[in-house]
Amino acid sequence: MREELVKRNATEIQDNKFLYKGLKFDFTVHPLEIVSTDTDFYKQIDKKYYKLFTNLYFSTAIKKYLQDKYKRKLDRVEKLIRQEVNGRNNHISIGYLKKMRLHYINKYKDAGNIK
Repeated sequence: MREELVKRNATEIQDNKFLYKGLKFDFTVHPLEIVSTDTDFYKQIDKKYYKLFTNLYFSTAIKKYLQDKYKRKLDRVEKLIRQEVNGRNNHISIGYLKKMRLHYINKYKDAGNIK
């Protein structure tokens, strides 16, 4: 997997630690540690994604992880849009949420095109 990260131009932040598509791969510990960099406090990804990274091709695993991530974000934005329309009905907030939704849709599509 380390070779795959180097091939894909992942950012090496320290010896055997890489950042790629919002994930930090740490090869200095055994077993491999993969954490999400979505928040200020990095947290380990779910066990099901560890299995994907160990059992499938790297591109398939990263694609599945990113699609699930952006699907969750899209669902959250859709919920916020519904709440805004049914609640305050603030057009500025609705416009912002629509832009966020379009951004996540594009990210979701880009995740599907990873080779």
